[in-house]
Amino acid sequence: MARKVPDDVQKVFDKYTVNFVRRLNKDTALEMLAKEFKLEGARAELMFEMFDKDRNNILSAWEFYLFYASFGYEANAYLDKYEALQGGSGSADVAGAWDFLKGLKTLSGRPFEDDELETTMKSIMGEEKVLDQKRFIELISRIKLTRN
Repeated sequence: MARKVPDDVQKVFDKYTVNFVRRLNKDTALEMLAKEFKLEGARAELMFEMFDKDRNNILSAWEFYLFYASFGYEANAYLDKYEALQGGSGSADVAGAWDFLKGLKTLSGRPFEDDELETTMKSIMGEEKVLDQKRFIELISRIKLTRN
């Protein structure tokens, strides 16, 4: 069953497809992330890795939609925020991350409730209570993609 990708998202994706195939190989996906979203080098690689959910080195239209809805054109700003929160330590300051994440809204436009954020952060940070860059990306994605 094909999942419906919003037209505005599909339009960006289709600029990089060939013969209406709704998939991008890794090199083409990285090119798109660089051109469309100004993500260079390691940042483009990181986003590709995080959103290639089935780890097949191909970005499907649906996987791209997940990136677009979570980060889109603000991807560099979110990654800059992580760098500011971690200050070179490899783990973001949890209190600072809480304040930042609290300001995000879900797909429906509602703010995340404190108990939701606490539960989500605990589940993603795990026993180690570490908020590395990949976990930070996962948190943003979970918050933003929450539907109800």
